[in-house]
Amino acid sequence: MPSLTSEIHAFEAHASDADLDDLRARLAAARLPEAETVYRPAPDPRRWDQACR
Repeated sequence: MPSLTSEIHAFEAHASDADLDDLRARLAAARLPEAETVYRPAPDPRRWDQACR
């Protein structure tokens, strides 16, 4: 197990243009679910609100 240090090291990510193009195409084609409406009983001022913030 590596020892803990307070040193900061640069990190570089490498990906080919083909991999990035594939990722962009997958993200563009992704079907994300609609945000759900959450009901809170009155008198809560946020009684119709989105579940995620």
